[in-house]
Amino acid sequence: MSARFSRWVRYAGFTVYMPSLFGRDGAVPQAEQGAEVFKRDCVSAEFHAFSGKAAGNRSSQVTQWLRALARLAHEECGGPGVGAIGMCWTGNFALSMMLEPAMLAPVLAQPTLPLDDPAGIESSPSEVRPVRQRLEREDPTVLASRFEGEKVCQAQRFAANAEALGPRFVPRVLPDSAASPQGLQRLRGKHMNQHKPPVAIHAHQAAARSKPSNYPEPFASRMSGRVIRPLGEVFGLSNFGVNLLSLAPGAVSALRHAHLRQDEFVYVLAGAPTLVTAVGETVLAPGMCAGFRAGSGDAHMLVNHSDHECLCLVVGDRTAGDQASYPDDDIAARLGEDGRWLFTHKDGEPY
Repeated sequence: MSARFSRWVRYAGFTVYMPSLFGRDGAVPQAEQGAEVFKRDCVSAEFHAFSGKAAGNRSSQVTQWLRALARLAHEECGGPGVGAIGMCWTGNFALSMMLEPAMLAPVLAQPTLPLDDPAGIESSPSEVRPVRQRLEREDPTVLASRFEGEKVCQAQRFAANAEALGPRFVPRVLPDSAASPQGLQRLRGKHMNQHKPPVAIHAHQAAARSKPSNYPEPFASRMSGRVIRPLGEVFGLSNFGVNLLSLAPGAVSALRHAHLRQDEFVYVLAGAPTLVTAVGETVLAPGMCAGFRAGSGDAHMLVNHSDHECLCLVVGDRTAGDQASYPDDDIAARLGEDGRWLFTHKDGEPY
C-alpha cells in the first residue's frame, strides 16, 4: 500500500523518498514475521512505543534521522520545501520533523504512538513548543486524519494535538467505509483530481530524478553524467515509462543489460551516442532509433564517446515480473511487487 500511494504522489508531480524503518528491504512479511517486527520495534531504542519510554523529554530517536533526510531531499530537489506523511506507527514523526526548516507540510495519518496513552502525542514538549511557535510565525498547517472507528488513534489524541498546536492543527475524521478498496479509490480520485496533469510541457521542464541511480555500489557511481527526466509520470501514465535521457561526454545510459519481459525503445534527439550490443558498437545520429524485444537477450547500453551532450527519448513498459541480466557485471535484478528493482549478485547474494 505504501508503494502504491507513493506512486500516486509521484504521478501528481512530486519526488518521493521512502525511508525503510522496519524489517528487511524488499521483504513482504506474513503475519508471523510482521508480529516479530512489531515486537522488536516496541523495545527498540529508535522508537518510543510507550509513554514511559519518552521520559526525559525525548521523542523517538529516529526523528533526528528523518529530519536529516528531509534536509537532504530539499538539497537534492530544491523547491520551496519538503512534505512528510507519517502513517500509523510513524504518524506523529512528521510533527517532530517540523524542527527542520526545510519541512513545510507535515501530515499525520492515524498516529498511533504512544500505544499506552490515547491522549499522548509522542513528540516531546521541548519539540512541540518550537513547532507551535513556527506554526504561529510562518502560518503553515499540520494536517491529520484518522478513521472514525479507529481503536488506537482515537479522538483524545487529536484533541491533545489541537491543544498543543493551536488552530494550525487541521484534523479530519474519515468514515470507516473509506478504508475499503472502493472507498480508497473514491478518496484517491477526489484528491488526485486536485493535481491535474498539464496539457503539455517542454520536456526539459520535467524534474530530473534526484537519485542518480538505483544500482548498488560500485555500479551507481558509474552513472555519473547521466540525467533522467521522467516524462510519462508528469501526465500520470503508469503502464509504460517515457524518459528524456541526457548523457554528458563519457557518460553511459546504464550497465549493459537485457530485460526478460520489458520491451525498450530508444530515439536519438541530439548528439551521437554509441549503441553497444552483442554484435558490437554502432554510432547513432539524431533521428535514428533502436528497439529491444523482451526476452531477446540482446544486452545493450548507450555510451557517449563524443565531446557533446547526447539527448535520447527512452520508452519501456512496466510488465510485472520483469528481470534484467547484465553479461558484463556481477549483478542481477528483478522487479518487485511494489515496483522497485531488487539487485543481487549473480549467485543470488544481496548487495
